[in-house]
Amino acid sequence: MGDGNIHRGTIQSPAAFGTQAERIEALLRSKYGEWIPAYELSDLALQYCARVNQLRKKLLRAGDRERIENKTEHVRGQVHGSYRIALTSDILGITPAKPQSPKSWERVCADRDAKLNTPEPEWSLTP
Repeated sequence: MGDGNIHRGTIQSPAAFGTQAERIEALLRSKYGEWIPAYELSDLALQYCARVNQLRKKLLRAGDRERIENKTEHVRGQVHGSYRIALTSDILGITPAKPQSPKSWERVCADRDAKLNTPEPEWSLTP
């Protein structure tokens, strides 16, 4: 400790905490569905917008079941930005489809036979 750096033994390398995108994702997931102010993300990465874009692409590749949403609010002449991660259906206001019980094979065959046995409607070409 003769070099004046009293924290040398306590400082960790940035790699020890994961990438900036991983740290942002961890923060968003720790408060799932809640709005996180942009300044909290900027504490993790100065170019947090680029890291959020990385995460959005990652989620899209994973099947787009979740999204990162952002919003801005004007407060006393300042713009305050926030981000959150949530299920795509929650963000878009989509209610999940009610699961239907599968048809039995007998029911499928009966429906098919009923359609095949229905007489064709008559038609003619008259001017």
